[in-house]
Amino acid sequence: MKAELDLLLAWSHEGEQYYFPLKEREVIIGRQEQADLVLNMPSVSRVHATIAARNDAYYIEDLESSNGTKLNGARIKPYESHALSLGDEIEIGDAKLLFQPIADYQREQNNSSKRLLPGGGSKDELELELDKLRTNIFQHVSQVSTSTLGAHLGTLLDGDLEKFRAYVEPKLHEYAVLQEITQIIIGILDVEELLSTALGLVSEALNADRGYILLFDSQEASLQPIVSQHFDRKDNSACEHDFAFSQTVATSCFEKKEIIVLEDALMDVSFSSSSSIIATSIRSVICIPLQRGSEIVGVIYLDNLSTPGIFHHHHFDFLNAFSAQTAMALENARLYSLAVTDSMTGLHNREYINERIFEEMLRTERYNSDCSLIMIDIDHFKRINDTYGHGAGDLVIKRVADQLTEMARANDVVARYGGEEFLMLLTETGRVGASVFAERLRKSIEENQMLLGDETVQITVSSGVVCYQENYHRKLTDFVADADKALYRAKNSGRNRVCVSGGG
Repeated sequence: MKAELDLLLAWSHEGEQYYFPLKEREVIIGRQEQADLVLNMPSVSRVHATIAARNDAYYIEDLESSNGTKLNGARIKPYESHALSLGDEIEIGDAKLLFQPIADYQREQNNSSKRLLPGGGSKDELELELDKLRTNIFQHVSQVSTSTLGAHLGTLLDGDLEKFRAYVEPKLHEYAVLQEITQIIIGILDVEELLSTALGLVSEALNADRGYILLFDSQEASLQPIVSQHFDRKDNSACEHDFAFSQTVATSCFEKKEIIVLEDALMDVSFSSSSSIIATSIRSVICIPLQRGSEIVGVIYLDNLSTPGIFHHHHFDFLNAFSAQTAMALENARLYSLAVTDSMTGLHNREYINERIFEEMLRTERYNSDCSLIMIDIDHFKRINDTYGHGAGDLVIKRVADQLTEMARANDVVARYGGEEFLMLLTETGRVGASVFAERLRKSIEENQMLLGDETVQITVSSGVVCYQENYHRKLTDFVADADKALYRAKNSGRNRVCVSGGG
């Protein structure tokens, strides 16, 4: 199939049709936001597959995804390129995409240009039905009487229809917003990113100025702040009075298991004397419980500092649905976090960092940047276990994990790779920068001695460093293996040192 044709991928999800035009470049398909084609489904890997134009044709390649890629029902092997033909069905996780010319879908796309809303009807369709209803009513009225009474009845009924329209249209808008929010948050698997996104979306939908989300911590038996928006002591967007007042309302919401609305806090007899209300002139307040089944898992607090009555009881249906969707997405994110986290150290596990390394290899090739790996192993770990016991060994692993986390930069990834081995992915870092960073890690760990039993013990590590090169051809195993070989050289050279792949 010649690549100069206007081609696209078409697929359906939750009753909606989607289209993605293909260009003469490589298209990365996956769950992560940085992918060109984002499929927010748990069955799709963060970086799942690519489609690229080469030699007047399009080729698909699976990127060693967790659930694989199928072409016309047959699973394709990772890294094998397969030419696409018109009408081919590509299965990416649970998504089924059709490879088609754009022309085949233009008519259908034009016919469905109105955004369908929940319930199967568009806003224009609702107005059409209302017009039909109005016509029918007037026909019945005219049959009953042509007198002034009949005309009066018609006017009254027309007024009722307008009231009905005024009620239904905002509801349809709320459902449309809810559908869009759900599509955005359901695929986010990082807890903080999920909650931050949900907070921003509901704040925008309700015209809130500030807000934050609290989650219930069963160990502390209290609500703990997780994310906030324009509600921070550091930038003076919130003061101590604000926190005291808002947490009083949030606690009440949590305990009552119901939405709390203060249409005008300055006039509310329960709170008008609050020092926070007086200090910051908080006007509108709403607190929404995050409810999963019968369990309240947290609370969303929102306020508006200038407009009274910005939050209304007629928002409750929308907010209850939003709360349920957010709580469900939160549970999915928590389960995912458990699946990709090492329970002892709290670091990411081997499976997660392997995915992230692959993503970074693709990004490095696309943008001609750098990324590096540091493989780290605790020296003489067996001797520690044999001398001080396995409990002491666990403490050493946790200590080293904490130090690696503290020294890692925001975009770096730290994982426990197995036993006493750790792996760090350094983004935007070349060979020299990675070796300097590894040496800094080594010195920091060496300088922090540990008390094991009655003895002070010096802990040291050996490290192997490798920088990604194009000759790896996206082979994750080769990239990691070279870091491991450099580590092996460091241990065989006397331990407590850094060796770099290709020298050093």
